[in-house]
Amino acid sequence: MNKSLIFLVIAIIAIISVDSKLLHKQRYETEFQQPKPEYQIDRKSKEYFDHSYLNLDITASPEDYLVTDLPGLQVELEHYAGLIQVDSVNDGNLFFWFFPAVNSTPETPFVIWINGGPGCSSQDGLFLETGPFRLKKNDSGDINIDINPWSWTTVANVLYIDQPVGTGLSYVTNNSGICTTDLEIEQDFYQFLQSFYGIFSNYSKNPLTISGESYAGHYIPHFSTYILAMNEKIQAGEFNGTLINLYGNAIGNGWTHPITQYDSYSQIAYGVGFIEEQQLEYYGVLLEACQNQIKSGNYNSLECGDVLNQLENDTGNAADGMVNVYDFTLFDSDGGSSWPSGVPLEQEFLDLPAVRSAIHATAVPHPWNECNSTVFAYLTNQDESSLDLLIESLASIKVMVYNGNYDIICNHIGTTEYLDEMQWSGAAEWANASRYIWTAPSYVNDTDVITAGYTKSSQNLTFVLVLDCSHMCPMDQPATTHEMISRFISGKSFNDHEQATSPYIPPASSPTPSPTPTPTEDNDSHSNKDTNNQPSKSKTLPTGAWIGIIIGGVVFGLVAGAFAAIFINKYKSQHSYTLLN
Repeated sequence: MNKSLIFLVIAIIAIISVDSKLLHKQRYETEFQQPKPEYQIDRKSKEYFDHSYLNLDITASPEDYLVTDLPGLQVELEHYAGLIQVDSVNDGNLFFWFFPAVNSTPETPFVIWINGGPGCSSQDGLFLETGPFRLKKNDSGDINIDINPWSWTTVANVLYIDQPVGTGLSYVTNNSGICTTDLEIEQDFYQFLQSFYGIFSNYSKNPLTISGESYAGHYIPHFSTYILAMNEKIQAGEFNGTLINLYGNAIGNGWTHPITQYDSYSQIAYGVGFIEEQQLEYYGVLLEACQNQIKSGNYNSLECGDVLNQLENDTGNAADGMVNVYDFTLFDSDGGSSWPSGVPLEQEFLDLPAVRSAIHATAVPHPWNECNSTVFAYLTNQDESSLDLLIESLASIKVMVYNGNYDIICNHIGTTEYLDEMQWSGAAEWANASRYIWTAPSYVNDTDVITAGYTKSSQNLTFVLVLDCSHMCPMDQPATTHEMISRFISGKSFNDHEQATSPYIPPASSPTPSPTPTPTEDNDSHSNKDTNNQPSKSKTLPTGAWIGIIIGGVVFGLVAGAFAAIFINKYKSQHSYTLLN
């Protein structure tokens, strides 16, 4: 009997252990912790460090790019624009628009802004978000330019770049010159920087922050690690390029670690109330199919598209309106494809012949489009995680990642999850770091201070959640994001007011709950009546009976626990969402 019970206990323990290990391997979370992007070039190879493509013979001057007669601009403002060749074989050229800071000095921070896509123009950033220009039609139908008081150019030199080639006003005359790999994009970007700093050499020592949004969350870690690697080659005397004084990265609503960020779609939809808990299981099935494609190296699959498409379908339809995936407070017929509303005016302005002439872009052979589908198609399978590069960057530069709380497509849940899962030198400190309330001037009245968002920092990493804004935070909250970039590039803390992080402990002055009253003759006299002379009625079980009860209870508990563990683990493997802390 005892041997049988012992054997049963051992068998149950073994079942629990094996089942737990098997199911644990199915949990998606374990695969997020150390992302291993596929199909990346070996960043220690000769091909990666090859610099023979560089053209360092720069003959142009700043005056060649000075903009003097921009239509619609009624104020004097120093700015430069034009094209820089990055690929002589295919005549690949990147368009830029550069605004020196209002009061620029050799120490004034330098900020590069790039939009995402891939293939979307950074003129969105200039005219709709962080730049000094705001377009507006007058009564005569002409386009005037208003000055944005919250332009980042009030605190930094800001450079807007349309990249890769073919994006916005950038162009290439031969389709074979369109980039198909991250390395080609990195090389073109680095050639542009070497040429730009050769032309505008007085800015080459200013501390540089590379900023941007959306797919820029993929670009920026690639650019930063490439710049740092090339800096080492210059310092080693391998070529005579310009050392780039890279200070940091500012990534807004970035697409950086897809396998985790796809997982966040159902989480934010459930949190906002677009779907209910019962639907999460189906989203888990869609997510598993998507993640299987990512693991196989297919980064732009129909299966991954199905996750977001299902969310749109579950919120409405084209006839009645569905959620805008860039701003869940908005509903429209196309889910946000025609958002934001300022793009048509931007396109009209940039296609004016007088504008093209003023910004030295008459050689551009095509109309301006916000996003280029050909560029996107050529980079179809370059959407692997860049999280390992972000981690590598943290060893050398500061990184700020920020999110608007209304975004779905690159939402804050996915961002905070991949930041929490990163394996880096500051991981333990990050896990224990306090969270703070961050305050900033109001957009309505800059004398008022408002709660702008919430933030957390550790070593070189800072996360900022920006309140009341969408996928394009600087467009929705120009004042708070201006304050945000000002703090970051100047090294100022966001820690305005600490949030509570410890469990609640009642103050010492709180009344202590009274213990259960002890029975007395007054309140228990009836139960004790006439018992003094009666024999005790307690019944003590034999020792053997107690042993049997204990063993039986243990066996029952193990059996019940085994089945509960199997059920819970299988349920978790089907529901790939995780709860927020």
